[in-house]
Formats: sequence, C-alpha cells, structure tokens
Amino acid sequence: MKIAVIGGGLFGSTAAIHAARAGHDVTLYEAKADLMCGATAATFARLHRGYHYPRSPETGRESRTAEESFRAEYGEAIIDGGLQSYVVAPGGHVDAAGFRAFLQREDLPFFEDDGRFDVVEPRLDLHLLRDLVLAKVAEAGVKVCCGTRINRRQCWNLRENYDRIVVATYARLNEIFGKLGCETAEYKFQVVEKPIVSLAETFRNRSIVVIDGPFGCVDPLNDTGLHVLGHVAKTIHAENVGYRCQIPPHLESLLDRGAIANCPHSRFREVADDLARYIPGVEKAQHLGSMFTVRALLARQEATDARPTLVERMNSQVIRVFSGKLGTAVKAARDVVAMMEEGTVSGSIRSAAADAHRLGLMSDEQAAAFGAA
Repeated sequence: MKIAVIGGGLFGSTAAIHAARAGHDVTLYEAKADLMCGATAATFARLHRGYHYPRSPETGRESRTAEESFRAEYGEAIIDGGLQSYVVAPGGHVDAAGFRAFLQREDLPFFEDDGRFDVVEPRLDLHLLRDLVLAKVAEAGVKVCCGTRINRRQCWNLRENYDRIVVATYARLNEIFGKLGCETAEYKFQVVEKPIVSLAETFRNRSIVVIDGPFGCVDPLNDTGLHVLGHVAKTIHAENVGYRCQIPPHLESLLDRGAIANCPHSRFREVADDLARYIPGVEKAQHLGSMFTVRALLARQEATDARPTLVERMNSQVIRVFSGKLGTAVKAARDVVAMMEEGTVSGSIRSAAADAHRLGLMSDEQAAAFGAA
C-alpha cells in the first residue's frame, strides 16, 4: 500500500519506519525544515514508568508495558542510572501516605527518606534519539518531504493518491483533520517555556519532581550537565481549550526554535524561586536560555491528569496518533501498522468525500462527482 504519514516527530517518524519495514511505500511529510524539531525536541525526555501519575495508574501501566518495545528500537538513546527523586509537597492532590500507597499498589520500587521517594526511572538523550530516528528512516526507505505544510488542496491529493494517511501532528491534529474532512476534537493547548539552567555539581545526573499539584521538576538535559526546569503553572504562558491553540503574538516567533538566550518573556526567576521551596539550591540556578513549544493534552482531564496514547481510525483511510509519552512511540507504531492493514481501501475516496460533505466542506455537486452525495 501507499502510505502518507503527516508529522515528523517521534510518533510520526516511528510509524513511518514500521510501515516501511512492513513492505509499504511510505512518504513522511513534515512542516518544519527537518524531522524531530517540534514538540519532541522540547520534552523533559523522561521514560515514564508511572511514578508521575498517582491519579492515573493506567498512564503508568501503559508506559511500563511499552518500555520493552521502545528499548528494542531506541535503546541506544536511553540513559539509565543517575538519581531520580519525587518530593510530595503539601496542598497537592496526594499526600506522602497516599503516594506511598499508590507506589505499593502499582508495585513500583522506591526508597523513602524523610518524605523524599528515590526511584529508578530512565531518561532519554534527545540528540541521540534524533540521530537514531533519522538513520532508521533512511534505512527503512521512507521518502521524506520536509518544509511541507499541508494545505487543503494537498490533503485532497493525499486522499486520491494514498491508500492510508496517518496523522501524527500532535498540536496540529485539528488543522490537518479539518482539511481532510475528518471530525475534529477539543484539546487543552498550552504554550510552554522550558528554562535551561546550570546548577551546582550536586545536581549532576539528578532528576527531582515535586508532585502532585501546581508544582514542577528539575531534569537533566541529555548528557550536557545542564538541566531543564518545569512548572505546572508558572511555565505556561498561555492556555486554552478548543480546536486550535491560541498563541500570543509575542511568543509566535519563539516556538520550536531551540534554546533562546536572553529572552525578555522568560519566567525563569519565578519558576526557580517557587521550586526552591522544595528543592534547595534551585534558586541559585544560572539561566542559559529557554525553549518554547506548544503542548496538547486531552481536554477536561484535570481530575485524573490521564495521558493515554491514542491510535484511532478516523475513517477507512485516515488514522490518528496522539500521545505525549515518548516511550509509547514504538507500541503506537505497531498498532498503526496493524490498523492500516485491516480491511480494504475500496471506496476510500468516496468515504472521504462523504465525510467532507457531512462537515460542510464540500457542496452537493462536488460530493456527487465523487459518488458520495
């Protein structure tokens, strides 16, 4: 089959790799100048095992189940070792006793010391991961079209020329689905800052997460000796629930550009000072620059903070991939290949036209021309 994959982050690239290995003719489309340059490049690079989600055990179980397949594919980019700690702050959604009970129920190993929970949770070298992805894409024979922002005409060309279309554009899912004539959905969008800092030597290879409420984290940045700061509230510069992200004009040019030094819009100081209440020494961090990106979450998940990985058929031709957990990328890719090989593509253009007609994107006359009216 001829397969189009839209979105060149980890999920789209991995789906393209696995589809090509399965013998399909695959083209990978990415709006940016290269693969792995969007939200994937600005994550905290944690290979989750579930410690982060005491209100959503399912998220952790899914991540743990997926880790074996991720290691088999991208194991060279996994950083084991170091010290990972969780600190339970007062006033959050869970107290220390509740967190301890959660870890015990989920059979997650930990060592508790005066309210601090030391755990074993790997992280990723995103630079090495990107190198691996690029090499595997080339080795699998995937055709890559970067710098290609898909417009409405191109979407219809894709519908006519490909048997399956996999959409893995994360925060831009609705933009593509609207052009493909597929049903859209609401998400929670956040414009997020990731301050990059230099900390004292005592922080080297150490990750500390303060949970479970409006708190944050300190995570090592690849193998650089630097760290990335996170904060559930203070690093979010804009947030909305809807069908597309509402990006403040002054932040538009900062998105997905890597680390930006001397950024006048940084909230580094607020973040560091708040985290220092629970992580002494962070207040002395030296700010080197900040990354900005758009994060997309399922809407109205505040009660559980669930982060599932979704692989869903939108119609007979189009498959959606949505996730914020890097470690589930290989499992998702396998699910995509299995799903794309189910059934036939007979009538896929007619089905696409019917979807577009139903959503008001195609007139009666246009739909009739496709036999879909």
